[in-house]
Amino acid sequence: MRNNIAQKLFTLLIVLFPIINIYPSNINVSIGLGDIALLIVLIIYAPIILRRKVIVTEYLVFTIYIIGISILNILFIHNGIPISNLIRILRHGFYGTICCFYVPHLFNLSYGKRLIKIFCCLLSIGLLFQVVFYYIFHKIIWFWFPVKTFTDGILRVNVIANFESMANTYLRPQFVFLEPAHFTQYVIIGTVAFLFWEEDKYKSIAGAGLCSLAIVLSTSAAGILMLVACWGLWFLFCCKKAMKRGKIKKYECYIMLIGLLSILCILLFTNLGQRMISRINEIDFNKGSTSGNLRVLRGFIVYSKLDVWRKVIGVGLGNIADYFNKISIELPYIEGNPEYMNSLTYILNSAGLGGAFLFIVFFFKKMRINNPFCVALSCVLLGWSCCESIYNCRTWLIYVSFLLCFQIKMISYKKRKTYALDYK
Repeated sequence: MRNNIAQKLFTLLIVLFPIINIYPSNINVSIGLGDIALLIVLIIYAPIILRRKVIVTEYLVFTIYIIGISILNILFIHNGIPISNLIRILRHGFYGTICCFYVPHLFNLSYGKRLIKIFCCLLSIGLLFQVVFYYIFHKIIWFWFPVKTFTDGILRVNVIANFESMANTYLRPQFVFLEPAHFTQYVIIGTVAFLFWEEDKYKSIAGAGLCSLAIVLSTSAAGILMLVACWGLWFLFCCKKAMKRGKIKKYECYIMLIGLLSILCILLFTNLGQRMISRINEIDFNKGSTSGNLRVLRGFIVYSKLDVWRKVIGVGLGNIADYFNKISIELPYIEGNPEYMNSLTYILNSAGLGGAFLFIVFFFKKMRINNPFCVALSCVLLGWSCCESIYNCRTWLIYVSFLLCFQIKMISYKKRKTYALDYK
């Protein structure tokens, strides 16, 4: 009974972590309330976890490697570890500990599925309300708690000012999050769950449709791109199932047709579609520090400037700017955070080819699990990693928790099946 309660509390914390961690803990500017809650869980349940068997996964190997190689790199470059690098490494180690040691024993998969569907629907309804209220009454409603500063020192007034300035051109709602991209990274998990992990077909389409509408209204280009990929995967799975049973039901044809026509209409006849196309057109070596270049191209350009040895082992987590300062080479697209790039290239620069290889292996191992939800979620997370800085950010913990638990569940199932055959 106690174990069941602990699992539910831990699962609830993981699912709500991206929202809770928006608010600062007042201990350090980069430490949120969610971090403190996870730290309390880590301390309370440490005696129990230490008695459990360590489940070795690709993610555990990757985490140990990237932290170890980062410490060696930073020690070599700085002859010591600067406090900023130390904090970053501790954060990655902390999240890695939660994912590799606590999630396998405390994350309740079925309860997590139920929670993520409920919260994604609630968030989608909240964003729809925000949009409707704005276009009817021309007023913006804020759904944050009354704080002056968010985690990482982000000022509430600055977020509001940026939101209002954008609203003069077009509305970019985010509901309880700080950016539309963060909203879509969260809600698309619910979309995947409804499409690939819901037995009731009507609930599946209704839930996925609600979440999809909210993602489109958020106007996040990357989010809409991932949404198209998500529905594309669902279409492929439906075709695969239809081939097995030899036919496709009428309602499935209608849904697929409506979905394809909706996407075409959005891309061809709406301002949203034109903005998406313009965001994609930003990705060009000759267009300077555009948002697309910072997310997609910058990391590869940085990697091309590393020497051969650094391309193999990287320069260490949070050490990219310091390394380039040391070798007196200017970082490309210097505007904004010098470490800002998509997660795949961030790992490629931080941990070299070895780290990037282990990172990719983690995804492909999950794609080989015979479960549509796991395959689809792995594809979506890999897509996010190629176009956003999502690694070890707030929503990352939810993705990894589901993927790791599915892998462990399948390993356990195969072992039980093997034992049963041996017994016979």
